[in-house]
Amino acid sequence: MLVAPRTGAWIETRKIANVLYVYKQIQVVPKKGNNLVCACLSYDEKPGIQAIENTAPDLPPSPCIHPCVSRDYEYIRQGTLS
Repeated sequence: MLVAPRTGAWIETRKIANVLYVYKQIQVVPKKGNNLVCACLSYDEKPGIQAIENTAPDLPPSPCIHPCVSRDYEYIRQGTLS
């Protein structure tokens, strides 16, 4: 049995293969026509993403007052990803 050496390059290759497998699964699942619900959140290369929760509901747009959805500036921190 041939075993690959556990070098840094080999470990990185395994990590890349795992990520590519997840991406491929996301492409395959909807094509099968099943009702499986699948969610994938990718946050690589985005340092300091914050999980935040609004303290008040968004205000819908109103003609002549504000043309966009209004959101309060206050929030509750639920943690960070790093």
